[in-house]
Amino acid sequence: MPLQPYYLFEFFLNLFLISLSIFVGWKIALKYLEYKRIEFICVGITAITISEPWWTFPINSFLLFLGGTILPTPLTQLIGFVGIPVGIFTWIYAITELMYDKRKKMIVSVSAIYLFSSELFYIPTIVLDIDYTANFGLSLILNVYFISFMLIVLITGLIFSRENLIAENLVNRVQGIFMIIAFLSYSVGFFYSLVGGNILIADIIFFISAISFYFGFALPDRIKRYIRKEENVEM
Repeated sequence: MPLQPYYLFEFFLNLFLISLSIFVGWKIALKYLEYKRIEFICVGITAITISEPWWTFPINSFLLFLGGTILPTPLTQLIGFVGIPVGIFTWIYAITELMYDKRKKMIVSVSAIYLFSSELFYIPTIVLDIDYTANFGLSLILNVYFISFMLIVLITGLIFSRENLIAENLVNRVQGIFMIIAFLSYSVGFFYSLVGGNILIADIIFFISAISFYFGFALPDRIKRYIRKEENVEM
């Protein structure tokens, strides 16, 4: 079945965003080989899993093109959600490792209980094929989970970014700026999508977030050398 030009454009745009997120996550995770810090692997996993809501559109478009069918709704919902709590958990583990080592055990434990309770709540509704959009109470609980996920990422991300902004090292400060852009733009894109905003605009916002995420956590060495050079000139 041929796809309409708009859906074809959306297909390639989503595919590009997914590929970009995987690339960014992979590059960040590879920093582990250089620094031997597990936090890079955790942040890399986060960078990949936060793109999960985009995965279903290219999959369904491809299936529609091949045979005129799409994934069953429960499977579509499962693919679009199941990895997000995992990604948020790895993010929280990474920042507690870096910033809250003394309280790490408590923060990680509470986060794990809350995040994976969402899996226990959401997955049965998918398996049982419950239409949560027709159930106000169920829909409200799920929206609370989604919004709280985003607030957790936004608040912890800004706190972590602030630590880089006040660093003496100019490279860290530049990375801190990119981190703030990444977390703010991702949050804006998330809430814009949640209220039914234009998909193209949302994807552009997510693209800005992904690029900023990369420069914030895996700034290329060439750019680092240039910044250090400029810093030395100013001194």
